[in-house]
Amino acid sequence: METRQMLELRMLGGVELKAAEDEPAAILAHPKCFALLVYLAAARPFGGHRRDTLVGMLWPELDQEHARSALRKTLHRLRRIIGAEAIVTTGDDTISLSPSALWCDVRAFDSAVRAGLVADALLLYRGHLLPGVFLPDAPEFEHWLDNERRALRASAARAAWLAADDAERAGNIVDGVTLARRAVDLAPDDEHGARRLIASPPCSMARYHARRGVERSSDWLQAQVARWSL
Repeated sequence: METRQMLELRMLGGVELKAAEDEPAAILAHPKCFALLVYLAAARPFGGHRRDTLVGMLWPELDQEHARSALRKTLHRLRRIIGAEAIVTTGDDTISLSPSALWCDVRAFDSAVRAGLVADALLLYRGHLLPGVFLPDAPEFEHWLDNERRALRASAARAAWLAADDAERAGNIVDGVTLARRAVDLAPDDEHGARRLIASPPCSMARYHARRGVERSSDWLQAQVARWSL
């Protein structure tokens, strides 16, 4: 069997699926095939997923027999595109992706956050999970995707605050305020976070604007003050 190069799947801030030799873009032409890959790669807890869960999520309109047939056909197509070695079946019921065959930014982001490597996590978080991706005929998948978007965004906001604290302790005022602003942008409805940024020492904000000379930053801060001030 031909051994393929490790695939790289990026879903934060956009969709990229590529290998060292080529880009298997064919999967993007098959929404259910792509959705299956996304779920196997990003659904937590990471690891194996039962066939019953997959068919119920992706083919809710079909009865069990036809849904399982659709899953088999989709798995066959997915194996052809990304390589048979990338998909692992355990017994007759559990399907997973091989971490040695596919790297995924969502998993790498989760690992970095858990390890406290907030700078690495923020580099991986290029934007929200699969922006603009929808699967209207699979409402459970849509619900899962919306929940994951919120969870990852909240995790990135927490990482940004931790990085801001690290920068502040190191005396890096500009970096600290920039990271705090990113945290607030990631969680715009977090009143505590917005007030925390607004309450930053005036000298820190003044030095930030003096160094950056960015009028938009001042406009943005004024908007936050107007929104959250009593």
